[in-house]
Amino acid sequence: MVLNTRININERLKKALSFVPKCDCMADIGSDHGYASIYAVQNGIAKNVIATDISVPSLAKTKKLVSEFSLESSIECRAGNGFEVLEKGEAKVAFIAGMGAELIADIIENSDDIARSFESMVLQPMNSAEPLRRRITNKGYKIDAEGIVFENGKFYQILKCSCGECTLSDIECELGTYVFKERIPFAAEYIEHMINHYAKILEYVGENDTEQAKVKKREAFMKTNEYRRALEWAMSK
Repeated sequence: MVLNTRININERLKKALSFVPKCDCMADIGSDHGYASIYAVQNGIAKNVIATDISVPSLAKTKKLVSEFSLESSIECRAGNGFEVLEKGEAKVAFIAGMGAELIADIIENSDDIARSFESMVLQPMNSAEPLRRRITNKGYKIDAEGIVFENGKFYQILKCSCGECTLSDIECELGTYVFKERIPFAAEYIEHMINHYAKILEYVGENDTEQAKVKKREAFMKTNEYRRALEWAMSK
């Protein structure tokens, strides 16, 4: 048992949890060790948490840590796939962090009725958020806020979503809905990172003159120019 101790979590999770509105109950999907669940309860983000994981051994880690912090009355653990172990309305907010963007979108699409019952969903994919933005906005969800966190040499994006109509441009899908609207921390650094990504593609393609290489070059040049305009905006005062 851990007495009079608050859990320490990494900056990625801490930043993502800062987007969760205070609520009576949060669903922590794919809770793994349970760090986010415990942090949310200890810091007054959620009075109660339903911690879920498809892996029984992973959920056992959550149960163990919840017991060590004596939070069994506030955190309930359930084994199951995504939202499938939840009932409509029992959790106000869904929190999904540490999964791939496509997997997060699958979870939402596979339990659309449950997803629509949340007041908010806070999503933090481990790879590019572009496919997640495209898929959820095509399914009738809107993006209310976004954030970026940089940890261990990598950028992570955070989306706060809810039901509603949302039409995004290509650059908003690729970089974020904040572009040309709101300057958020790490925006300029992230856009510069993406410019460098396409610069590496151009370098890799080099003098290759195949039709496929020409297509890659055109795309890389187009993206680079678009992103440079976004970077100028992000760095302006």
